[in-house]
Amino acid sequence: MDPVYIIIGAIIVIAFIAAFFIYENKRTSQFADIAKIMGFEFQAKGQDALLNKLNPFHLFSQGHSKKMKNLIFGEANGIQIAIFGYKYTVGAGKNSHTTRQTVVYFSSPRLDLPAFVLRPENVFHRIGKVFGYADIDFASHPEFSKYYLLRGNDEEAIRSIFNDEMITYIEKQKKVSIEGQQNQLILYHKRKRIKPELIQSIIDEGLAVYKLFAVSKGVKP
Repeated sequence: MDPVYIIIGAIIVIAFIAAFFIYENKRTSQFADIAKIMGFEFQAKGQDALLNKLNPFHLFSQGHSKKMKNLIFGEANGIQIAIFGYKYTVGAGKNSHTTRQTVVYFSSPRLDLPAFVLRPENVFHRIGKVFGYADIDFASHPEFSKYYLLRGNDEEAIRSIFNDEMITYIEKQKKVSIEGQQNQLILYHKRKRIKPELIQSIIDEGLAVYKLFAVSKGVKP
């Protein structure tokens, strides 16, 4: 290969890497500013204690090389709130794939949730149903049942919290994933990282879901 092309290729790679780091550093700085405005704390490299606490959730049980970053966390009205970037890798080498998304987390004694996972349904889930892959459907809400996969061991308890108001709200969202168990709740859009200026939007979305679950348990949010 002509040395000139090798040099040009190397320059392009270096420029790409430099641009990536500049973008990520700017993003981190913006999140730090947002945390300060909110009166919350900020940790650029995340928090191992919180990451370990989240291990039982489906999202955090997948893959390897798990990493949290740009963690904003604090408390408001008795609710512990955290917003952070999270990535994990499935596979290895050329067959590896890394998934990144922004996650919003809530913890509150006002929640008492059965363990459940709600995520957009895909073709593999539909094929899985043929072989007995469990999915909790609602005859009264065919659109919800068509587009979302809802799973959990305690079906009766899960049905009790996914009332008409909750299902109607979720039907209006775009490919949202929600997981809950006991006093914890997480919400994210798979493979979607939220821009710093849109952080409030995912917090509001998460709070809306939180309030609906709190109401569904007969607890004043």
